[in-house]
Amino acid sequence: MTDHSVLLLEEPNWCPLACRHAIPEAALSWLLESGSITQRLRHECPGRLRVEVLRQAWLRLFFSEHQLLKLNPQHRHLSREVLLYSETQAWVIARTVIPRQTLTSLRRGLDRLGNRPLGEIIFASASLKRHRSQLCQVPPGLWQPALQQRLDLQHPIWGRRTVYLLHDKPLLISEFFLPPLWTR
Repeated sequence: MTDHSVLLLEEPNWCPLACRHAIPEAALSWLLESGSITQRLRHECPGRLRVEVLRQAWLRLFFSEHQLLKLNPQHRHLSREVLLYSETQAWVIARTVIPRQTLTSLRRGLDRLGNRPLGEIIFASASLKRHRSQLCQVPPGLWQPALQQRLDLQHPIWGRRTVYLLHDKPLLISEFFLPPLWTR
């Protein structure tokens, strides 16, 4: 287990939305979704949506996360890494970074979500603003071995990360869409 993530051995190469020309259309639909992924999963995927928290801890961030959120690389911030399922099928791998100052100023229970989807909380807020999004393709070798084996991650996985502002306080959500979701 690393000090950065139980999902990734190292951070993927993120690119601006303009690099989307090589992405399959079905995956692009999920990557460019402007609404709540939680709501879309509930609408489009059979079965009950559930969240499995893999780890929630105060961690050091990846270099680009510090840069994107303009945070001191010496500080730890709350990181929540989860799998989103419909019944037994994993659809999305997600990582949320909540800077300490965001958590303390909002007092919305973001550190006590348990198995509740984060999207239920943030998309219910009228103050939510999408600030910046980026895309990536994660090759199989970048996943932590235990996760790679558990989910049989043998092919590249498309992902996006978005900085949201909630009452003008930043949080970063990275979502990786598993092929069964967009190839069905």
